[in-house]
Amino acid sequence: MLGIGLSYLHEECQDYIIHCDIKPENILLDAEFCPKVADFGLAKLVGRDFSRVLTTLRGTRGYLATEWIFGVAITAKADVYSYGMMLFEFISGTWNSKQSKYMIVKLFPSFAASVTIEGGDVLGLLDLALDGNADVEEISKICKVACWCIQDEENIRPSMGLVIQILEGVMDVNVPQIPRSLKLFIESQEHTLFLLRPKGPSPREFRNSSHSPPRTPNQLARTHNNSGIGICPIMEAKFFRFLKIVGVGFKARAEAEGRLLYLKLGYSHEVELTVPPAVRVFCFKNNVVCCTGIDKERVHQFAAAIRSCKPPEVYKGKGIMYIDEVIKKKEGKRSK
Repeated sequence: MLGIGLSYLHEECQDYIIHCDIKPENILLDAEFCPKVADFGLAKLVGRDFSRVLTTLRGTRGYLATEWIFGVAITAKADVYSYGMMLFEFISGTWNSKQSKYMIVKLFPSFAASVTIEGGDVLGLLDLALDGNADVEEISKICKVACWCIQDEENIRPSMGLVIQILEGVMDVNVPQIPRSLKLFIESQEHTLFLLRPKGPSPREFRNSSHSPPRTPNQLARTHNNSGIGICPIMEAKFFRFLKIVGVGFKARAEAEGRLLYLKLGYSHEVELTVPPAVRVFCFKNNVVCCTGIDKERVHQFAAAIRSCKPPEVYKGKGIMYIDEVIKKKEGKRSK
């Protein structure tokens, strides 16, 4: 129904209308749950004698087509791009790049595109609240349509009329190609991160993922920060280094979106560290620190700087160690 409304705006009105701000907030439901396109404050009229229009940048970040960024004249395909991004959010049940204090997951459109194109388990993309209760073919079709809609080249994107025919089963849809803007994310397993809703882990779950950063959606969905602060902002994270603070009363907390780290080593000894630009830190609970970033050398250097922070002599034998050092130490004790 929503696609039919957009198709009417693009193809059947006396003057074509480009909405320019298609997003979930602008889709309303009536008493019979029929979707209605709303908020035409940014819409642009296009005469029937014209195929595109040059206008100022308008819309909402996260739904903007690539042509907006380059400042070229736009067509109705800009709405098609926004519609595709919105389809991904309908599938996952959450924002494509929403920040929150608690969770880290991969950028959903890049992950969904790779699963769809590689023939993976599309049911794994569904909102957890649905518990996998959906038709696999329908979900696969929607994912393919969404991937076609967010192609970088507007001439490759389908029209809304064609989208309706595909979703209604009148036409088949081929496997889409990977949008160039998402290739950067798909090429690396630790691609752009964003924050999602919380779901607390057990200590065992955290220890099991301590040798390497969580990589699958299920592992990522279990990552938790009890302190409620210090999660890194959206950035490309390729390298990780985990440290654990050992000692009663020893704590760590990250602030300023992962740009400041505070260590409490003992009852009176506190250390403040400024995080380098290419690195961010966040804390699991209050005794585990994760350094992450796009520059391996800087990540490891800052982790070493944290590791070098020493408590007073009265706390001899306590301090900060890399996670693998803590695990080896515990294994050694058990072997005795």
